[in-house]
Amino acid sequence: MGMFGGGDSDEKYDDYLKDGSMFGKMDRSEWEQRERRAQEIASGEVMGTFERDEKIWERVKEIQEGKK
Repeated sequence: MGMFGGGDSDEKYDDYLKDGSMFGKMDRSEWEQRERRAQEIASGEVMGTFERDEKIWERVKEIQEGKK
């Protein structure tokens, strides 16, 4: 089982790697950390008031809209 409950963490990371250029891509641990933080904010577990990472906010928006 994957870190995010559904067991499809590997697929999500693979999709992330396939999306666009490989230059500037995050390594697995950095991606998982951002994904975990976005999940926490989207679920309301944490407020995220002081979160400044735009990529995390983009992912929060995707989660809330029901994408991926």
